[in-house]
Order: sequence, then C-alpha cells, then structure tokens
Amino acid sequence: MLIVRLQGGLGNQLFQYAFARALSLKQNKSVFLEKSFKQHKVFGITQREYALDVFAIEAQVFEENTFHKITSVIKRVLQKIVHIEWRGLEKSFAFDQKMLTIKDGYFDGYWQSYKYFEHIESIIKNELVLKVISPEIKQFADQIETEKSLAIHIRRGDFVNNKKHEVVKNDYYEKAIKIIESTHAVEHIYVFSDDIAWCEEHLHFDYPTTFVPLAYEGKHGEGHLHMMSKCQYFIIPNSTFAWWGAWLSNRKDKIVITPKIWRNDILIPPDDLLPPDWVKI
Repeated sequence: MLIVRLQGGLGNQLFQYAFARALSLKQNKSVFLEKSFKQHKVFGITQREYALDVFAIEAQVFEENTFHKITSVIKRVLQKIVHIEWRGLEKSFAFDQKMLTIKDGYFDGYWQSYKYFEHIESIIKNELVLKVISPEIKQFADQIETEKSLAIHIRRGDFVNNKKHEVVKNDYYEKAIKIIESTHAVEHIYVFSDDIAWCEEHLHFDYPTTFVPLAYEGKHGEGHLHMMSKCQYFIIPNSTFAWWGAWLSNRKDKIVITPKIWRNDILIPPDDLLPPDWVKI
C-alpha cells in the first residue's frame, strides 16, 4: 500500500501530489493521499488545509482522521504477515531516486524536486488544471497570455522577519528585471502577493504594472496560480507556490529567475529543486 502524507500550503501539496503521481505510475498501483495534517496544530507553523480539491487530479484521498484510525492496524498486519517495512521518510531535501522504487510505504516528506516527476511533466500539467474557472479570472488570464508579461511574486505573511525563510531583498527584484530586459521586451508587470496592499505602497516599476487583487485568488490561491502560469517571464522568491506558477507556464521563450538559496537554515540543493534552464541569482 502506498500512502503520501500531505502537509504545508498549496505549493507544498502540489509537490507531494506530483511525487505521489510519479510513484503511482512507477509502481502501477494506487497511491492514497493522507490529509489529516489539517487536524494537527504545531506551534510556529502556519495552519493549512487540503487545497488540491480545485484541480482535476488523479488521487484517492483519506478523509480527516480516517488514516490515523486504520494506519496502526495496516502497519502491524503488513509487518507481521508479509514482513513489509513501513518506509518513505524523507531524510533530506535532496532528490532520492530510491524513493520511487519503494513498493509499499507511508511517505512523509515535502519531495521538493522536479526530478521526481520531470519524466511525466505533460501528465502533471494536464492534471493540474482547474475544475472551475470563474469568468473574471479567465478574462484576466487570457489578457495576460496575449502580452509579453512578467509575473513578480512577493511572499510576505509568515516569511516577514523569519530568519529561516526571509532570504530575498528588494534589490533581488531590481537585478532580476535588468537581466530580463537586457535581452527581452517587457510589456506589462503583474504583481502577485499575499500582501498586495504592502506591494502597492512599496513597489514601483518602470513598466505598466497591475497589482493583482486578492479577489482573484480563488478558494486556495489557485486563481493567482492560474493567472501566473499565463505569463512569459517570472521573478519568483523562495516560494513553492511561485515555483509552481512558473513551472506550469507553457509560454515559448519562458524565463524564470529565482534565488539560489531557499532557506537559511537547511540546504535545499538548487540542482534538485530548480530546473537547469532557470536563472539563479
């Protein structure tokens, strides 16, 4: 039996789903997503909820509390009768090919590497489409797609004054814009953020700029994700949400600029997390 634990916000859950999908196809069996993380309250960690229900994904999901009622029974039976080791604990943020060879296990980790699913990229992109797109978001996204548009994502919220995650400064965005405009024309900047009011007050660019309102965010942020994916250029912070906005884009001549360092306390290998054609600064 294959079970992948969900944790974190939408960006993290998308990584976990993509890993689970790759595991499912590799082992030719169903993978269950366990979402009881919603019930756990840990000091200092932002509480999240299941956010994949807005996508047309291929997954079987345990309802809250169901997994914890049956897991101990499953674990004892598997180990006692068929001697299957309960495996799947992520030991680091580095890509581990061996994880995809495990035939039975409970997988607990973030799985933040495109290498787990790069061989099924088209499948993942086809499944991560929204079940429902409001007319307003669709119209906005269609307009973005007609332009040489630059998506800038600003992550604030629980990153502000956070020594682990606050690695991007304002000069990062200035440097990144110069890199893009040195070789490509930019027609319009779209700013996405969890604190758009702060962005409107503090950020100014030499291009027509739209600060995308939270009204277009959707249920879990999927509206912003969909709109971001229609851009041609991307300047993203150390955010898994922004990572997916850039990765899901199918625009020709796509440029993605990203920070080399994603956390100050833990080494996240950039070659495992960031595709080779992304620009790291």
